[in-house]
Amino acid sequence: MNVVISESPVDLRIAVTVDGALRRYYALNKGDLNPGVIAVGLVTKVLPGLKSAFVKIGSEQQVFVPFDRGSDSLKAGQTVLVSVYRKAEAGKEPMARLGVTLRGIQAIVLPGNGVRHSKGLRVDGSVREWSDLCEQQGMEVLLRTSSSWSSLQQVAKECAFLKQQVDSWSLEMARSGEPRILSDGLVAYVLDVIARASRSEPARVVCDDSHLAHKLRDYLVACAPQIASQCSFHRGPTMAFDALKITSQIDAFQKPKVWLKSGGFLLFHDANGITTIDVNSGKSSQRLKNRLTLNLEAAAESARQIQLRDIGGLIVMDFLDLSSDGDRAQVERCFRAGMADDSSKWRMEPLNGLGVGVMSREKTGGPAAVRCPKCKGSGSLIAVDEQARAMARTLWQQSKTSSAGSFLLEVSKPIRRHLDQHPDMLTWAAHLKLTWSLGHDTWQVTPDD
Repeated sequence: MNVVISESPVDLRIAVTVDGALRRYYALNKGDLNPGVIAVGLVTKVLPGLKSAFVKIGSEQQVFVPFDRGSDSLKAGQTVLVSVYRKAEAGKEPMARLGVTLRGIQAIVLPGNGVRHSKGLRVDGSVREWSDLCEQQGMEVLLRTSSSWSSLQQVAKECAFLKQQVDSWSLEMARSGEPRILSDGLVAYVLDVIARASRSEPARVVCDDSHLAHKLRDYLVACAPQIASQCSFHRGPTMAFDALKITSQIDAFQKPKVWLKSGGFLLFHDANGITTIDVNSGKSSQRLKNRLTLNLEAAAESARQIQLRDIGGLIVMDFLDLSSDGDRAQVERCFRAGMADDSSKWRMEPLNGLGVGVMSREKTGGPAAVRCPKCKGSGSLIAVDEQARAMARTLWQQSKTSSAGSFLLEVSKPIRRHLDQHPDMLTWAAHLKLTWSLGHDTWQVTPDD
């Protein structure tokens, strides 16, 4: 399992690969309130009926906070520490929790006392001993599945490291109660992805940003030496995603048709909360003996694509007809094996006699693609914010390899409007003493000679 991290002035991208094949993809816009942000907030409105409150953490930034332990006395005007755990979606405010929730590789430190553990972790006497120690120190710890390959002493060292950060933020809030962001959460978010990819064994980490790589390595050396020994810094004229051929795989998973090695293909169609996956024989033989092989390949690839595309809601999979109950059970086992390491909640019904499987899955992030606004059909386009970030990344890369100090950006009208609404996306260019102007057609970045 490899975790590839690529950072630019506008975004942070993380890819999880297995033998070079993309399994997970995450993209964060640095201008957003992303999961992992720690902030001092001012309670602006309390909703007792909904057991929630609105908390202001910036001049124009507000988060929605459901009530948690010890929040019965929450009042408007009160200063609190909050941890963002879900970014803004569909016009809704980001969601946060009261107190500091700090995620590490092997453990998560929470407000409270005691010890909990993930379902995938075996509990023995040492965990109970650790529980007594945590209660004495006044903190609550959630032991992650990834702690199974670490010693209890190493987990204790990481918890102490995390607790020290939590205490420092609490002291900073006590000194000055003004609403502000204490941590952008980027390192914590990366550590969370690494932990999920390291459930069975430590993952290998590749990062192409020297500043982030040093911060990660310092943490990993202190708290997870097994991963630190496999952490490397990518050097070269291109970003890690391009050098490791991840960018092309990202472009491929945003298309509705996915070809299989056997010659068949999967066809994805999204219809208002219901996603259908149709298995087609395509160029492969129609003979019955090849149907099982094609269905098994389709089941494994469907599981990968569902997680990669982060498909949520109701999912209907239409496999090729199989007359044998044993063959259908084999296809179902293959699909479930592919979904075994999915961190989202999902449930699947057995395949019926027609080879149709129905499942539901909880969505974890925002869409990487949007419905085409022109044809309103099954096609999709790259989301405008993703296009804008790609343009900014290209400008940043060109500025490192070109001696030109002035660039012409030819952009479409939607991207132009997006840039007008997010003027901070290109503020980094001023620090590099770059000048740029906007054209109109499609976006390209070329030296303005």
